[in-house]
Amino acid sequence: VANIELTQLKGIGPSIVEKLNLFGILNLRDLCFHLPYGYQDRTKITNIINLNPGDEKLIKVKIISQQSMYRPRKMMVLKSGDSTNQINIRFFYFHPNQTKQLKSGIELLCYGKVSLSRYGLEMIHPEYEVISKDHKTVQKNLTPVYRVPKGIGQKKIRTFIRAAIQKLNFEEDFLNIEKYDSSLKMNVMDALNIIHNPPADTNINDILPGGSHPARVRLLKEEMIAFQAGMAFLKQKQKRHHSFPLKLKGAWTKELRNNFPFKLTSAQLRVINEIKEDISKEVPMMRLVQGDVGSGKTVVSALAAAMTLDSSFQVAFMAPTTLLAEQHLLSFKSFFGAKSDKIALLTGSTSTKTRKKILADIAGMKINLIIGTHALFQKGVDFPNLALIIIDEQHRFGVNQRLALRNKNNSQDSAPHQLTLTATPIPRTLSM
Repeated sequence: VANIELTQLKGIGPSIVEKLNLFGILNLRDLCFHLPYGYQDRTKITNIINLNPGDEKLIKVKIISQQSMYRPRKMMVLKSGDSTNQINIRFFYFHPNQTKQLKSGIELLCYGKVSLSRYGLEMIHPEYEVISKDHKTVQKNLTPVYRVPKGIGQKKIRTFIRAAIQKLNFEEDFLNIEKYDSSLKMNVMDALNIIHNPPADTNINDILPGGSHPARVRLLKEEMIAFQAGMAFLKQKQKRHHSFPLKLKGAWTKELRNNFPFKLTSAQLRVINEIKEDISKEVPMMRLVQGDVGSGKTVVSALAAAMTLDSSFQVAFMAPTTLLAEQHLLSFKSFFGAKSDKIALLTGSTSTKTRKKILADIAGMKINLIIGTHALFQKGVDFPNLALIIIDEQHRFGVNQRLALRNKNNSQDSAPHQLTLTATPIPRTLSM
């Protein structure tokens, strides 16, 4: 039920769907779980006399006069007031219909940030509503604030989310863990309703991420258990994949050994032997190498890469920043000496011409070891023979990103080995 298309909601057409999709909102379920990052208190009207610069408040005013100017800059100024004082409502971007609607005598509810100019107090581009006879003066609940795509305002996203929650009743899609955990005081739908529309007396810090409000705790537990179940599923799926048969010695390994300026430590040798054992199995390796900065993790990854390259397969090394990727490129080129012409760097700053050549060389197996950043995820980066993925500083990459890189291999039946390097492992990586 929760996978209903976004276009089922009034006001959502192809253009808005495209914008929401870019934000990771693909269906009504995603819309319901697009949670606020903050809240505004619009439950009380503040008199103008009590406003101070910097306040974000709700005011009720009557328009005294409207002035539209086009030079030196286009703007519309509404001189407005209540029984206590006056304030200017200023718009730099406005539609001709607004000039027709916002006339002298019209009453408005405005919410915005108060500033002080040489003309007195003012609000610039507040959210406003025209007060009609059947209009509710103030809201009974806190107003959520969302991260929104360009072209979709707060008012629209609130309307869409409210409509999605009303349309859906998808308790059957969830774990219903409140049946087994007596500390949970509500189900998922109740928690979503509260987080998107909290009562006025709610402690805002409690209901924001990291807070202890029962609704927040309920969703957090759901997410944790769902994540654990998802990772267990992926592990089982991983076991059904075949890996690539790799040789353990060859020209790349020989070149690497010749260029090492030092002797490997016992810890490095132990880890290398464990990796050798892993890559000789039919199940793809998922190994985490933890070590302090300077402990030799890069050397271990270079030896793992050499074993893969000796078997005529490709290796992708992913770093979180261009600077780190460039440093790894220098290290690997010094390690592999004569073989360094088969190593390339691909980052977001790579020129179009160079990128095009690198992609062609990867496809033609002229490049065997590619070092890069998030650019390795991009469309068009495909490996005909990828057998090993090395990921440095794993906390910069999400689980989905790491899994997406594995799918860059063209083989449908085989999955590449994965080696992750870190100084400080995080739970989501340990679970993989």
